[in-house]
Amino acid sequence: MPPPTTINTLYIDFDAFFANVEKQLVPSIRPYPVGVTALGSEHSALITRCYMAKRAGISRGMRVSEARKACPGIVIRVARPDVYVDIHNKIIEEVNKHVPVKKVWSIDEMECELIGRERERAYEIALAIQDGLRRNIGAYVTPSIGLAPNQFLAKVAAELEKPNGFVMLRAEDLPGPLLNLKLSDLPGISSGMEK
Repeated sequence: MPPPTTINTLYIDFDAFFANVEKQLVPSIRPYPVGVTALGSEHSALITRCYMAKRAGISRGMRVSEARKACPGIVIRVARPDVYVDIHNKIIEEVNKHVPVKKVWSIDEMECELIGRERERAYEIALAIQDGLRRNIGAYVTPSIGLAPNQFLAKVAAELEKPNGFVMLRAEDLPGPLLNLKLSDLPGISSGMEK
């Protein structure tokens, strides 16, 4: 099979989804680092954190009590799965206005297949999706979008400039933008697999 030469896939990966949904819905916490935990306990682990918290040294899996010591200003929110699913459904509805969602990979990741003239308009479609999400979902629920010849490369592209990134990997530019990546930067490569 010959390698693809066109942009066939648009991939969307939302940034710190649960934490950013909380920031969108609770304006008073927007200026602060935010972590989300499954249980309202100081011994519970964080399931996600916003990029502000990440820059402050807060990691996923860190106990709430440790996070408070490492970052005294952190706001801890207990996860609200029903709310996140509702926002997810609204996101799918918004993306479908621009191009059909082919596959939902998780609550915060989805893939769109570009066909026909959509391939020629991939850049404009991605910008329209970003704008639609900002206007109709909210400025704090930021997507990172990757455009590439296939799903794997589009997912890699979406990860390259997080948060709120937008990267197009054209076939004629490859492998250039990928040469400085570590194996662990690629989806599916865990530390064990990397070894």
